[in-house]
Amino acid sequence: MRTKFWLFLLCLLSLSVGISSCLGTDDEEREYSSDATIRAFALDTIYGQRYKFTIDNLRGEIYNEDSIPMSADTIIDRIRIDTLTCSGYITSGATDTVFSVEDSVDLRQPIQLKVHAVDGLTTRTYEVRVNRHQVDPDSMVWRHVGGHEVPGGVSDNLKAVARDGRVLTYVSATECYAIVASTLAVEGPLAVSGLPSDVSLTSITDFGGTLYVATASGEVYSSADGMAWTRSEALSGRVETLLGSYPANTLYGSAGTLAAIVADADGTRRFASTDGSAWQLGEAVPGTFPSGRISSTIEETANGLYRMVAVGRTAAGSGRTVPWFSFDGREWADMTSDADAACPSLGAPSIAYYGGSYYILGTPFSRLYCSLTGLYWQPTTEKALLPRDFLWKNEFYSMAVQDGKYLWLVWKDTDGQGVDIWRGHLNKQLFERQ
Repeated sequence: MRTKFWLFLLCLLSLSVGISSCLGTDDEEREYSSDATIRAFALDTIYGQRYKFTIDNLRGEIYNEDSIPMSADTIIDRIRIDTLTCSGYITSGATDTVFSVEDSVDLRQPIQLKVHAVDGLTTRTYEVRVNRHQVDPDSMVWRHVGGHEVPGGVSDNLKAVARDGRVLTYVSATECYAIVASTLAVEGPLAVSGLPSDVSLTSITDFGGTLYVATASGEVYSSADGMAWTRSEALSGRVETLLGSYPANTLYGSAGTLAAIVADADGTRRFASTDGSAWQLGEAVPGTFPSGRISSTIEETANGLYRMVAVGRTAAGSGRTVPWFSFDGREWADMTSDADAACPSLGAPSIAYYGGSYYILGTPFSRLYCSLTGLYWQPTTEKALLPRDFLWKNEFYSMAVQDGKYLWLVWKDTDGQGVDIWRGHLNKQLFERQ
């Protein structure tokens, strides 16, 4: 009996320990996450575009590196945060109101968001700011760099060429001045050698990093540094003028070419192009093509082709300035448009493709004319007005585009003993994209 009694007590003891063990599981402590970071953030679209936001957990900042347009104030004053990811929940405002992504927010000024971790103790505060441009991107700003004396006198056919961080301004066959783009200092006179007296300075063209120029006698000269020039044996002979150059096209596997007007063996004026070895003649030059002071520019089209567009002196009484275009330099077509949409007749017109549009300038220098395609032209608005000083300028000038950022204008002074230098830019062309 004693043995059975001890066995009975042992069973009761085992049972009580088991029950105690089961009851004790409800009293174990659970660990909750202390993660109070925002893992993803995005705004609704702005003008149909999504802007990438950076989450800086170290500083507690959320911001966009690429600034939104200045005019987007009327969008971000009531905009929705469509992505906001964290482990806990978020509050905002002085009273720590629970934040909902379904509500629109005013982000014209920075806002504070506080993240509460699941542990109920850890919090982290973020400042959300939307960077936007502080100036109108479509406004054009002009700066008078200044006048510079040229004791030897300035040719009517002066030419400005932007390259290697400088704007080389050729004032004669023997002298050049260099405007340093970064400091606006003017260097010179710089000695130019090897050019004959009948050189047509206005035809200077940068082709593949080498400058080329034509002469009135049909010769072509080239220079690697812009100072020392030599006659091109392969290209000289019966060249009337150089029209411009095409960059090499890696997409289509084509080499860069230089475009010109060349007389054939019968004396017929023909469009021509070359890769630097010999001229390939194209179609005959029609009588309506610009007859002198030709200015050209290059646009890369949406399909990756390069299109050259040119303007120049036109027949008196035409009533309009008609651009011409070509994809290879050997075949050209005019860009005639309706009278209401045409660029009016301008003296000594120059053209530039800049900031995604074409611009034509010419006498009287009262307005710039702008076109997206080259067909439909309109005077620029109050955002891109020309300085009143331009109204008294003469037709002896040169326009150059530097690195897609600046428009340079260099005029011959009225007394012919100096140059007057101006630089313009669209604000958006100076905005850096990250």
